[in-house]
Amino acid sequence: MDIYEPINLFAFFYYTYFFAALFYISDLSALEMHFHHLFSKRVIFPNVSILFKISLFYIIIGYISFLFGYYSISINQNVNIVQFSKSDQNKADLLDKFIPFFIIIGLINYFYAMYIYGQNPIQFLLSTNERMIAHIRGEGKSVLGYGYYFLFSALYFWHYKLMVYNKKSYLFYVFFFIGGIIYFIYGRLTLTLTFLFSFFILSRYCSKGFSVYSKKHFLFPFGMVILAISLYVLRIFSNYYILNVKITAYWDFIKYFLSSSGAIRYILYKGNIPSIPAYMNIYYFWEKDFNFLFGKSFIMTITNILPSRIKSFLDTPLTIVSMLKEAGWYGGDRGNPTISLLSELYVNLSWAGIPIGMFLAGIIYSISYTYVIKKKNYWFYLFYIGILLRFFTIIVKVESSNLLSNAIWLSLPTILLYIIITKFFTKCVGTP
Repeated sequence: MDIYEPINLFAFFYYTYFFAALFYISDLSALEMHFHHLFSKRVIFPNVSILFKISLFYIIIGYISFLFGYYSISINQNVNIVQFSKSDQNKADLLDKFIPFFIIIGLINYFYAMYIYGQNPIQFLLSTNERMIAHIRGEGKSVLGYGYYFLFSALYFWHYKLMVYNKKSYLFYVFFFIGGIIYFIYGRLTLTLTFLFSFFILSRYCSKGFSVYSKKHFLFPFGMVILAISLYVLRIFSNYYILNVKITAYWDFIKYFLSSSGAIRYILYKGNIPSIPAYMNIYYFWEKDFNFLFGKSFIMTITNILPSRIKSFLDTPLTIVSMLKEAGWYGGDRGNPTISLLSELYVNLSWAGIPIGMFLAGIIYSISYTYVIKKKNYWFYLFYIGILLRFFTIIVKVESSNLLSNAIWLSLPTILLYIIITKFFTKCVGTP
């Protein structure tokens, strides 16, 4: 079995619905609290217990429909390892000449950003949420150019060369770690983890003799889970840091988080996994306040790939979260609710949207995977992994309009630089 086959990662994340359901079954009061607080402007609520059961029914129907769609397409079970040629060696050698230069550009961007904020390295790391808030408010401080992308591309070029020559480099791991830290300063935990994890999956598809039973195959994902928890706690500390909250309050939070049910309550309430209460609200209240969208939300998903200046000239529909905010579905002091794929399918085609949409999603996942593994190409895999980690997997919990752009931008700058360098510079200096 290929553990990185899209159905496996999708299923792994989808199962968190059922873990959440088990918790809510054991504590109905938590379900009612999360349901009522999620959209705080409502006065009259339905029977939460009955609505919970109806929602679980559609969650199960959605998963079964996805399975039917996925396996309706013939899957090539033989995973093709990338076969590198002499041409790949020539390209890797050419790219190698640009790696130090690109790393320098990225580091200059990093230190320039630190200078703009007037902070030392520790303060700069701890104020990640401050820069994310500045970006949301349009202050411009958090986006200081595209220099970071040169560093990230340099790491992919470096990794490509290591795979081509089947070598290891401890210096690469040093810059890999630095790249992860720099990615994290954006304040986006998911983007950081998917960036780091993409290298491991690429290695899986490029390494000869790779065994699914090797220790690193299990230890690395486990390490990523530990890293995710660590960065999550660090980001919470960042909130306390920029708000100048006393350190004792932070340690009180840590004690609560590590208590028997503190972590699961916090994660469920904050929407860090697919939110059943959010879907319950959508299912019960949407038709009372809005018309069904009939696919309009997915137009926004596609147009979000475009730069903001171009989108300003287009008459694009609002995202679902924006519609809810304008309608006053939740209080302004609360974070946006997590609108999952199931919710998005419902608001487009009512109850029929879930079985139809999930069936089609299964087909899309299957076709994408089969196409990519037949190509046996490093750069195809890189592009696909961005889609896999940032779209196919986490669409279970997030509205699609927020995902496709991030999924493509994981690899797009690197692939464009690869095309420019291998096409233009090969002609200028000759094949190395």
